[in-house]
Amino acid sequence: KQNAPVRTTVIQWASVTLFIPIVFLLSYLGRINENTVATLLGAFAGYILGKTGLTEEWTHTRQG
Repeated sequence: KQNAPVRTTVIQWASVTLFIPIVFLLSYLGRINENTVATLLGAFAGYILGKTGLTEEWTHTRQG
């Protein structure tokens, strides 16, 4: 269990729901070009999906 007042998954969810629409809005308004959009979304997806690896809790239960 995590003792923090806000769980990290909540922060990740909030950042996804804010970041992606902002990137698309900036692209729609012409503030950033398509290459920048692709770079930002690719980096963000890599960061989020990189966090979905094996958890320590799961690896300890499978080793026994």
